[in-house]
Amino acid sequence: MKLNKTSKIIVFLTVIAIAGFGTYAFADWGTGMNSGRMGYGGQRYMGNLSADEIGALDQERTTFFKDTQNLRQDIYAKDLELRSEIAKQIPDAERMVDLQKEISGFRAQLDQQRL
Repeated sequence: MKLNKTSKIIVFLTVIAIAGFGTYAFADWGTGMNSGRMGYGGQRYMGNLSADEIGALDQERTTFFKDTQNLRQDIYAKDLELRSEIAKQIPDAERMVDLQKEISGFRAQLDQQRL
């Protein structure tokens, strides 16, 4: 198959355009929230806090996650049960309502602990 000069130019420009868009798409990888460039977690958003204040916040966050671990596991387990019930061919509406009430109660407890 022979290509005339115009077809060669179009093919060449298409290849260059695809390469350019691909390069642009991958150019900024690794600059997201968890890229590691700005430190642990979201420290770039800590504003003008001192290192001691940041440490105290990290300690509070760690304590919160430890204190709420069982509650978060309960929420996850009940959510899986609810999804399983929903996925059945003939779901039990009453069971789904009860599961959702339990999940809502757990989330309310989690919200209270967060405050």
